[in-house]
Amino acid sequence: MAPSTQNFVSLSDDLIDCILMFLPDFSSLFSFILASKRIYDIFDRHPISILQPIIQEEIGPAFPQALRLVRVAADMRSRNPDHWPSERVVVDNPVTLREAACLARNASTIGQLEDIFSRSNKDFYSSSPKSVLSASESKQFHVAAYRFWLYAKAFRPEYDLQGMLLEDCIRFRSTFFQHLVDAELREFTCFVQFLADVVLWVGTATGRVFCAPAG
Repeated sequence: MAPSTQNFVSLSDDLIDCILMFLPDFSSLFSFILASKRIYDIFDRHPISILQPIIQEEIGPAFPQALRLVRVAADMRSRNPDHWPSERVVVDNPVTLREAACLARNASTIGQLEDIFSRSNKDFYSSSPKSVLSASESKQFHVAAYRFWLYAKAFRPEYDLQGMLLEDCIRFRSTFFQHLVDAELREFTCFVQFLADVVLWVGTATGRVFCAPAG
């Protein structure tokens, strides 16, 4: 648990700066920098060195895919995946405070989906509601989830014919998958099947029929 901001009053700026760098997650950091003008001013002197390691640690190994989703979705000037920053290049530019907030929100959603996936596919009889996936399994799930989320954002059905030729829509979708190797395609397909199962479960439980395409 993060310490109270009242305990910071007598500390030096350098020590506060150091403490901020080791807060456990973005939510804790955001709460602290808004709680005191002095703390915010210390953060604002060099936010990148404080913010970047915290958000990367919170997101985990799927950070490139998570950041790519946030940046492409925020600036969808082209729906051609060849024009998007690659997962390797997108991490070269530091994260902004606004992006970090979006990353944290998205990570919470993906984490909840992982818990459901783990319970339904890994250990149905587990007494823990939290994920019991291994580190490698968790990474695969998160990477596939963020990639699907980006695909759904870029190729939502209602956007397909808005000022774009059908041939271009088909070509851009194909281009998206051409950037994935066979193992990544299998993981992507596994995630899509999982989402389809979730929709079916929800429909069965609520009596509602969901027939709209994903996205």
